Amino acid sequence: RCEKCAQALSRCALCEQPVRSLYVWCPGCGHGGHLHHMHEWFTQASACPTGCGHHCNLNLVLCEVP
Repeated sequence: RCEKCAQALSRCALCEQPVRSLYVWCPGCGHGGHLHHMHEWFTQASACPTGCGHHCNLNLVLCEVP
């Protein structure tokens, strides 16, 4: 769990549903979610969608899988 917001890390930060597929997360704050939700969020924002205040590094959160 995040120490700041107590969110369970296995739930998507955007839709708040459990992630049963590919889970991506920020190594800086530990928050993450469904790949497609996080991709949509980070095409328009750089701050963590949980509001924890961390500015996630887009290159670390989203990487292309060969």
